Amino acid sequence: MRIKSFLLGLTYAIILYVVLPGIFIFLNDRFSLPVTTFNYLKISGLVLMIFGAIFFTYLVRLFNYIDKGTPVPIEPPTKLIIKGPYKYVRNPMYLNHLLMFFAIFLVFGHFLLI
Repeated sequence: MRIKSFLLGLTYAIILYVVLPGIFIFLNDRFSLPVTTFNYLKISGLVLMIFGAIFFTYLVRLFNYIDKGTPVPIEPPTKLIIKGPYKYVRNPMYLNHLLMFFAIFLVFGHFLLI
C-alpha cells in the first residue's frame, strides 16, 4: 500500500467517523433532540465498533493479499475478488460502514446519528 492511498483512506475515515458524527451531535444538542443514555447500548456499540474495525482490517488485508490493491479508488484492484465475504456480498465495505454508523449511534445515543 502506498503512502498516498494510506493518507487518503485516513482522511476519509476521519471525515466519515469523526467530523460528520461531531456535526450531527452538535445539531442534536442545538435542537434539543432526545438522547439515549442506556449503558448496555453503549457497551454494545463499543463491541460493534471493535468488530467493525477488525472486519475492516480483514477486508483491507484481503485486498492486499489477493491483488496488491486497496479499497481506496486511486489504487483499485485489477482482479475481481470473490473470496471471504466478497463471495456472498457485492461490497462488504458498505455493510461495515452501516455497522459502524449504528455502533456510533449506540455509543453516543444522539438520534441524528441514526
